Amino acid sequence: STSKNFIGKIHLEGIINDKNELIKQLNDISKNKNIKGLLIIINSPGGTFVSSKEIFDALEKISMKIPTSAYMREMGTSGAYLASLGVNKIFANQGTITGSIGVILQTAQLTSLMEKIGVKPIVIKSGELKATPNPLEKLDEEKLDYLKKIIGQLQNEFVNIVEQKRNLNETTLRKISSGRIFTSKQALELNLIDFIGNEADALDWIKKEGNLNQRIDIIELDEKNSLYNL
Repeated sequence: STSKNFIGKIHLEGIINDKNELIKQLNDISKNKNIKGLLIIINSPGGTFVSSKEIFDALEKISMKIPTSAYMREMGTSGAYLASLGVNKIFANQGTITGSIGVILQTAQLTSLMEKIGVKPIVIKSGELKATPNPLEKLDEEKLDYLKKIIGQLQNEFVNIVEQKRNLNETTLRKISSGRIFTSKQALELNLIDFIGNEADALDWIKKEGNLNQRIDIIELDEKNSLYNL
């Protein structure tokens, strides 16, 4: 509600799943003429592909209007790394872990256990691949191949975004596609991030890029901090 120009700061923390409030905040930021820069603090292991991609899309839209940067603290992996690709510059701490570029689907097969305790599951469905994977059904090769193809398609979407945003060569793409994690030093060498530094460095970059006053207000926009800001 301030009439003064300011730099906004928001947080992306924990598992990324149903981040509707964060996306709403980002949409509001995109419409606010007084916000002259945006810093997003990331400390997350990732989460769902869709929620991460939605945050990426919202950040990319803002980055076309004002300077934006991300500062990764302890962790910025998987979907959190995907989200960070929406900003202009990515900063990481010396001890940050990032990477883990890929998609995972986890399940369990309980059929042997059910047999041991004398329970026979009855599953009635419209098609052979409906509700796959199902812990109450055996996962044969056909179903396993089907799931691998789905995960592979999502993986390609993820890697394509990384390739476009970070301008990576084939050798680097093969390395990061394995899903391994990287230290900030390794990530910098692979061009997955732009700088190793701290939150102040990420803010300074925004001020310089936007030709902003060094004393410009920094306002935390997260709902949990709204009372403090008031």
